[in-house]
Amino acid sequence: MSRLSLLLAALTTKERTKLKTRFWAKVDVCGPDECWPWKASISSSPGPGEGGYGRFVIRENGVGVEFTAHAVATELVDGPIPEGFFACHSCDSR
Repeated sequence: MSRLSLLLAALTTKERTKLKTRFWAKVDVCGPDECWPWKASISSSPGPGEGGYGRFVIRENGVGVEFTAHAVATELVDGPIPEGFFACHSCDSR
């Protein structure tokens, strides 16, 4: 399992609800066939495929761990992303 999957699985129901509320408040939720733009922090990382994507921080043992917003959205809606797979979005916006 990925670090994100493990962190989400370890949350209590109350913690998960709080995290979901915090996460979805940062998304411009549109129609089911539209892009849902991220309204919060954007990564400036020069790493491959990372720059320009939404980022979301989850605390682990008091330390903030950063994940791409589209990966968090995928895990919250569909469950863990299988090893070797990537969270993609059809509008492919950054």
